[in-house]
Amino acid sequence: MKKWIPIFPLKMVLFPGEVIPLHIFENRYREMISYCRKNDEPFGIAAKIQKIHRTVCLAEIVEIGKEYPDGKLDILCRGKSRCFVHEFDESKPYMMGLVEEFDDFPESLKEPVVELKREVLELYEEMIQIARKELDIPESQPNKPIVSFDFAHQVGFSLEQKQSLLAERSERDRLQIIRDHLQEIMPRIKAYESMKEKVKSNGHFRSFPDT
Repeated sequence: MKKWIPIFPLKMVLFPGEVIPLHIFENRYREMISYCRKNDEPFGIAAKIQKIHRTVCLAEIVEIGKEYPDGKLDILCRGKSRCFVHEFDESKPYMMGLVEEFDDFPESLKEPVVELKREVLELYEEMIQIARKELDIPESQPNKPIVSFDFAHQVGFSLEQKQSLLAERSERDRLQIIRDHLQEIMPRIKAYESMKEKVKSNGHFRSFPDT
């Protein structure tokens, strides 16, 4: 079923299940958030990458963090379902979109993905183990169900790659895309880590030849 909802164009991609903070400061988007709160409606976050993409993710407001005296506010949003925007309407101060929700293709839901999930998780954990040496990254939650969208913002994808993943309608295909990406970048991550360890053991850069 199609319906009209507010559209928030941003240089980012929101995924189902992802929680993000937003600082709302423009008057038109303050008006948009007011409309959503009053009507208990979600809004669509549309990636603005050269153009405004039509595959969007619905965002529900889960918390109002702070409301400032000048009308600005901080909110916390959670990604819900994916939608396709059939039509844009810019007659209001903020953009509206005639959207229709969609899910993965029914036949793809029957495809076994257990082995793919295991491969992706092993590669991801290997990458995170390297990152934990420098960054404060918490341990993974082993009992948490894993889906492809859980990795989408954490494996170094470009905005274009994230948008493509959002539009993909097969969990198997999304996992394959993530696995192939991790397999491609892991040798570079390991090579970079190896170089840093060599530098640390030398204590300086004097062992490198002059250029």
